[in-house]
Amino acid sequence: KDKEGNEIPGYPTEDGEQPKKDIPGYRFVETKKLPNGDIEHVYEKVKTSHKDKEGNEIPGYPSEDGEQPKKDIPGYRFVETKKLPNGDIEHVYEKVVAAPQQKPAKQSPATKAAKGLPNTGTEDHSSLAALGLLGVLSGFGLVASKKKED
Repeated sequence: KDKEGNEIPGYPTEDGEQPKKDIPGYRFVETKKLPNGDIEHVYEKVKTSHKDKEGNEIPGYPSEDGEQPKKDIPGYRFVETKKLPNGDIEHVYEKVVAAPQQKPAKQSPATKAAKGLPNTGTEDHSSLAALGLLGVLSGFGLVASKKKED
């Protein structure tokens, strides 16, 4: 029975003198010999707590009856589960310090080389260009002087 005198589900009263049992989620407290000669083993529910590494209860996560699994707690990272000498379960967490978010440097898109025709014949031919220009001007001069004569 539990400390309040209630039968523990799945563990009914048995005839005869029975040894105490290991009951998941409960811890043995004592064995009583009742006035009528019956033997009663008394158990209480173990408690599960969620604490930080310094042993402080994590706000918003109070102790719970029975063996409870670890939880995902925002802002905390699970470290370990301890079974205390009294049978209680303690899940230990450490506070996660959020590192300041470093914004990645803006990456400029890779510039692709412009596709075009290859530059061939770009050597400096200024003398050739001057000669060509002189020829064109001479041609205009001849045409203009012939028109005046007519």
